[in-house]
Amino acid sequence: MIKDGNKMNQLAPAKVRPGDRPKASTINRLIDAVGFPRVIRENPMKFRGGISQPWTLAHSLSGTNNATCTITAGTISYGSVDIAVAGGDVTLTGTPEFVYVRLERSNESTTLGHASTRPASDSTYAYFVLASFTSTYGVYSLTAIHHKGDIYLQVPMQ
Repeated sequence: MIKDGNKMNQLAPAKVRPGDRPKASTINRLIDAVGFPRVIRENPMKFRGGISQPWTLAHSLSGTNNATCTITAGTISYGSVDIAVAGGDVTLTGTPEFVYVRLERSNESTTLGHASTRPASDSTYAYFVLASFTSTYGVYSLTAIHHKGDIYLQVPMQ
């Protein structure tokens, strides 16, 4: 029993399975019972269905065996320069597969592409890997997200 003011309250044991999160009302009742200040009260969790706002340069897989990777449009920014990256589809063919944005340094044009090895930037092109995929039994799945959202560079490209 826990003393609550002048009354004695019997707190029923919380019915929470191992690994589950207790309800906010249970947490708040326990906080009130032991007299902690209200500033640390738990707020009920609120859920929203779906993604409220998808990020730019995001990927999605579709098609036979998930072999089509669709990238949404985005921007590469450095200094006062903003370079548009058009969205599009990339057909995955090997494993692993790295999906990237290639920026041509001379004219600041961009291209979506893929390679079976992680591409390295050079004096002609800058590569920005967005995601990598592997094929298991011929079906592609995400291995890693290498970049999420628009690309912002703090220094001019070398």
